[in-house]
Amino acid sequence: MVTDDSRSVDRPTYSDAPETPTGIWVIAVLGLLGAVFSLLAGVSLLAAGAVGTALGAGLVVLAVAQAVTMLALVGLTPWAWYATIALYLLGAVVRIAQADAIGMVVSLVVALYVAVHRDLFQH
Repeated sequence: MVTDDSRSVDRPTYSDAPETPTGIWVIAVLGLLGAVFSLLAGVSLLAAGAVGTALGAGLVVLAVAQAVTMLALVGLTPWAWYATIALYLLGAVVRIAQADAIGMVVSLVVALYVAVHRDLFQH
């Protein structure tokens, strides 16, 4: 079989894509676990009356958004960079409101780690 290389097109290959760093994998896996627990908490709140239903629905929506974002983070999807930073900064604000200093620091460290690796998401 003869091939015609005169119509060669430069196409990106998987080998051209940057490799996902271990730190991003750790953040994504732990973020997915957190999303599962948030989803379970949200579903349990749905049966707790009017206020619980509203809080539960909000928690379910945030859990799904977090899960989708964590999956996109592993794929180094450009929008996942913004979403991850936004989610973890929002988490830091919630931790401040809860007087959870350790949780606040963890959220800020995760946001900072992802921010430093912005170049991985620009493809």
